[in-house]
Amino acid sequence: MEKDMDKEALNEIIVCILAYNEQKHIANTIKHIMEGNQDIQYTLKVYANGCTDNTVQIVKDLEKTYPNLELRELKIAGKPNAWNTAFAENKTDILMFSDADIILEVGAIKDLADTLRNNTDFMAATALYTPHQHGLSLEKKFTGYMQLPIEQEYLTGHFYAIRRIDYADIFSKYNISGIPDGIVGEDYFIDLLVPNGKLAVSDKKCFYEPATLEETAKYFARLSWQGQQMKNLFETLGMESTNNFSQQKTSTLLKEKWSKTKNKVHFLSRLVPAIFRHLYLMIYKNKINKYYEDLGPVVTKGSHILIKTRSTSTK
Repeated sequence: MEKDMDKEALNEIIVCILAYNEQKHIANTIKHIMEGNQDIQYTLKVYANGCTDNTVQIVKDLEKTYPNLELRELKIAGKPNAWNTAFAENKTDILMFSDADIILEVGAIKDLADTLRNNTDFMAATALYTPHQHGLSLEKKFTGYMQLPIEQEYLTGHFYAIRRIDYADIFSKYNISGIPDGIVGEDYFIDLLVPNGKLAVSDKKCFYEPATLEETAKYFARLSWQGQQMKNLFETLGMESTNNFSQQKTSTLLKEKWSKTKNKVHFLSRLVPAIFRHLYLMIYKNKINKYYEDLGPVVTKGSHILIKTRSTSTK
């Protein structure tokens, strides 16, 4: 356990935006975070990793407007490296991570911070990921709707907070410094480290732009690939996880979720997008399998597949 943390630093809240070539969205994301969270003190740090566009200059210009905004330039592109750098540099009690292309609901930072401060049983808190409400094409409205979960019971990488000391203890236990190099689902890795009952899901939303139908097929192919990669990683490191990596029948999963849910009406309303998602997977099955095969063998360092599967329509 880390014992050299300064008491004053521990009380600080650091929000880290991990940005790679986000010149289209970064200014809007920063402005919405700044203007929607004036009820709490925090520092917003942008970790611009390997950017080759105008992202860095945009952040430098915004630093003149927002005194609590800081830019950190990293030469190496890659979310795991940016995440690990932010984790190592910011030894504070509550550490938050944000994508660079989202819109955060007003008051989200305070909500997540208060959740972790008021309940020490939680080691992480996540916002609700929600498609943008305006300005989307019909295609993206459909893909966004289709991906709505029946109930969000997992950490979304769009915006979340962690109790840093808890993760430091886990990393120390398994003798790792953070997210292993080459991991594809870096936020999935962070989520898998949260024991059952230790994740809080906020009512605050994090709005994002969905991908196209074609890109969604690539996304599902990547999910299968990264799931196998993660399974291999956890077995190699001898790590414990809340996920047994086994495939359960849809009917079994639904029964389990139904028995646990506290809001039956919400559950039933979310069955519709779940049905659309199931139909999509059936219709696009061959295409998804083809994309999966094109990704090649599952390897320990597989970040190269992101080039083939990341959304380009949202950039």
